[in-house]
Amino acid sequence: MREQPLDEAIVGVRFRPYGYVHYFDAAGIVLSVGDTVMVESDCGARQGMVVIGPGQVLRSDLRGPMERILCKMDGKDY
Repeated sequence: MREQPLDEAIVGVRFRPYGYVHYFDAAGIVLSVGDTVMVESDCGARQGMVVIGPGQVLRSDLRGPMERILCKMDGKDY
């Protein structure tokens, strides 16, 4: 049996400390766990924290199209 490759472009983001994890396409932005990002969601632009880093998710485990990360935020953006 061939092992499925991990997708380097998918990250898991939480909007609340103990909320659900939502998956997004990193869209070429270099991200790691703990980064604060701005994403486009059904409710408009929202700020969240990366809790599952790139290379930790199998695309085959997810369903449907994914929204993209809009930008990585730094200390000046808060």
